[in-house]
Amino acid sequence: MGAKSYPIEIYGKQFSLCYTVKVTREIDKKYGGIENMPDALKGKAIGEALSEILDVLIALMRGGYDHEKALAAFSGEAFDELEPPSKEVLENLYTIEDIVELQNVIFGAAATGQKTDIKLEEQKNVKATPET
Repeated sequence: MGAKSYPIEIYGKQFSLCYTVKVTREIDKKYGGIENMPDALKGKAIGEALSEILDVLIALMRGGYDHEKALAAFSGEAFDELEPPSKEVLENLYTIEDIVELQNVIFGAAATGQKTDIKLEEQKNVKATPET
């Protein structure tokens, strides 16, 4: 799993969520940014809100799958990840009681995807200035 991926387990099956550029564009188009999603869901019927949450989860799962596949291809490694389940499958697996947990997973994935890793190289042949 790549550093920008966020793990999720669905009934014993592991998947990666990733807030890729493609996923970001999809969420921005629908909500104007992931941070606006909770406000956009307020006042909606629970079934409609849960359906939208599943849409975002599926986009993140597809992003994770595509990200991991691209990493494997880029590094010449084999790729054998499980395809993300369809919305219909998720609609039959999850219940209304899962809505808060699903939102937490989505925001966890978004936070992971927005982290920036900076790698600094160690400087060599640098002379320290003595303290006086």
